[in-house]
Amino acid sequence: MAPEWSAARFFDEHTTGTRDFTKGSEHYVVRYRASEKNRVLKATIPGKFGRYEYTPTIYLNSLRLLSEFVPALDIRIHGIRVAADSRPSIVSSMQYIKGKHPHPKQIETYLFRLGWEHFDDRSETLDFRHKQSGQIIRDAHPRNWVYQASSESMVPIDISIEEH
Repeated sequence: MAPEWSAARFFDEHTTGTRDFTKGSEHYVVRYRASEKNRVLKATIPGKFGRYEYTPTIYLNSLRLLSEFVPALDIRIHGIRVAADSRPSIVSSMQYIKGKHPHPKQIETYLFRLGWEHFDDRSETLDFRHKQSGQIIRDAHPRNWVYQASSESMVPIDISIEEH
C-alpha cells in the first residue's frame, strides 16, 4: 500500500484516465496543471534511465545540469516509482513550454552562439560539446527543443547533459 504521498501515487493521479498520456523511447509523459500552470510529468521507462547507457545517477545528474542550463524549466524530482514488474522508474516534472519544434539549423545556430560545437564520438544522436566547460549535450534533435516565436527563444526540453 502506498503511503500518503509517494512518487507512485503522484504518477497514478496524473496519468489515470487522461488522453494526454504518451510513451516515448525514454519516458512516459503527461501534461497536468499545478498552481494554475501547466507542467509535464515524466517517468522513465521502468529499468531504463534516459539513454541506454545511463545509470540512475547519471540520469539524475543530467537533469541537474539541464536545470542549471535552463532554470525556467523548474525541474522537480518526485521520487522512484516501482513498476508492476519490480523495475524502478524515476518520476520528475518540469514546466510546460509552449511552442513549436525548431529546425535543426536553428538549434545549431543557437548553440554555436553560446560556445558549443558539434561533437562526434560515434553516438547515434546529435551532440554538442561546450568549448570551455567540456560539457556534452546529447540527443539535441528538434523534438527535444521548443522554439517560442513570441520571445524568439530556444528551450531544450529533453536533452541530456554530461560533464567531462
